[in-house]
Amino acid sequence: MAAELETLAGLQVGAETSTNWCGYVITGEDDAFRSVSATWRVPRALAGPSDEYNTLASIWVGLNGSRISPVCLTQAGCNVNDYKEPDNPPAPEYGAWYAMEVNGRVGATDLGDDYAAPAGDRLSCAITYLGGLEFDIRLRNLTRGWTYDKVHHYPTGTSLPAMNSAEIIVEAPVMAGVQKIGKLTNFGTVEFEDVRVNGLPISRLNGQVTGVTMVDDTDEPPDGDNLLASPGTLGDSFAVTWHNHGRMRDYD
Repeated sequence: MAAELETLAGLQVGAETSTNWCGYVITGEDDAFRSVSATWRVPRALAGPSDEYNTLASIWVGLNGSRISPVCLTQAGCNVNDYKEPDNPPAPEYGAWYAMEVNGRVGATDLGDDYAAPAGDRLSCAITYLGGLEFDIRLRNLTRGWTYDKVHHYPTGTSLPAMNSAEIIVEAPVMAGVQKIGKLTNFGTVEFEDVRVNGLPISRLNGQVTGVTMVDDTDEPPDGDNLLASPGTLGDSFAVTWHNHGRMRDYD
C-alpha cells in the first residue's frame, strides 16, 4: 500500500493498485461491517481509442472481498460488456446480477430480462448481513421501477464470514474457463452516489479506506498506457473514470 493520502472524518485514506479492481475498499476489525450500498447510472459501452471490442466491466458493491481469509464475498451490481463478431456491428450487453463467492469459487447469477438494467438506467444496490450465513441482496432499478430483494444463504458448513471489509468497485472480470482478466470496457465515467456503509455515509466511518487504481501491471507506475481506471476524490459520492482497455492478463 502507498503512503497515507489524507484523513477524512476519522478515516485513514490510502492508495494501492490492482490489475482488476478500481474504486474504494473499507477495512476494519472482524464483525465491523453489516451493510454496504450505493446508487449509480449504468454507463454506456463506448468504443475505445483503438476500437477494441470483446471487453468486460462489472460495477458492484460488496462485503468481505478484500482480506485473505475464508471468504464469503457477497456482491450485487451490473455488467457493461461490449462484444463484436467479425463483419458485424458492436453488440453491447448490460445486465443486473448478484454473486456469492466462497474461497474463490464464484457463483454469479444473472437476474435476466425481467430485471433489465440497460445504459442510462439508475441502479441502486445494497448488501446486508443478517447473521450466520445469511445475506439480504437488494437491487432496485429506479428508472424502470423493479426491485429484486431476497435473502440468500451460503451452504451449510461454510466458515462464518469475517465481515471485515466493504467494497465499491468497477472490475475487469475474470473470464470463465480461462482464468484470465478480460480487457476493460470503455465505460467513460461512472458516479457512485449516496455511498453508505453500515447505514452511514462513508465519510462518517472510522477505519481504513483505500482508493484502488486499476493498472495493467502493478510493477509499473499508474500512468500512460498502464493506467486502466482511476477513482476520484473520496466523498459520500465519488467517480471512477476509464483510461485504457489493457491486455487480457493471467489471473493468479
